[in-house]
Amino acid sequence: MWRASSDLGPGGMEAVAAGVTGFTFPERDVEALVCHVCEILRNNELALRMSHAGPRFVRQHFDIEMCTKKIEDFYDDILSASSAGFEAKPQPLSQA
Repeated sequence: MWRASSDLGPGGMEAVAAGVTGFTFPERDVEALVCHVCEILRNNELALRMSHAGPRFVRQHFDIEMCTKKIEDFYDDILSASSAGFEAKPQPLSQA
């Protein structure tokens, strides 16, 4: 199944590969949503390609073992820095 995604904020957009697994567009942009829905309804090949790409993308990027390993590595880095005498300091969020 294809997906259309508005600007979901931090983290949400990483779940959609624009033009590959679905479409992205600014929040509340109804015209963009309508254009994307019409495009997918007119183009069966695109709809089929996206419907296959979506699950493949999820398996490649959101595998539970891979995600768990990233979290474990993150905490290991924090513990290593702490045990080495470094104080963990939060990094400021970038203002994009």
